[in-house]
Amino acid sequence: MKRYAVCITDDDGGTGEAVFTVKNKTEARARGRLYIRQWQLPNGKIEYIRELAEGEEAVKFGRAAGY
Repeated sequence: MKRYAVCITDDDGGTGEAVFTVKNKTEARARGRLYIRQWQLPNGKIEYIRELAEGEEAVKFGRAAGY
C-alpha cells in the first residue's frame, strides 16, 4: 500500500490535501471523489494527486491551514 495526497478545492475557498493509503493512484482518485461527496463540498474538485514519500506529511493550506 502507498500513501497519496489528494489536493481538493471547493467553491467556499477551501483547499487542502487529504491523505489516503491505497494500492494506486486510481484508488486515490476514487477516495478523493468519495471524500468530496461525503463532505458535500460545493463544486469540489481534485487539483492533483501525488505519492507521499516515507515520513512525508501532506501540505495544509487555504482554509484547512487557517489562512
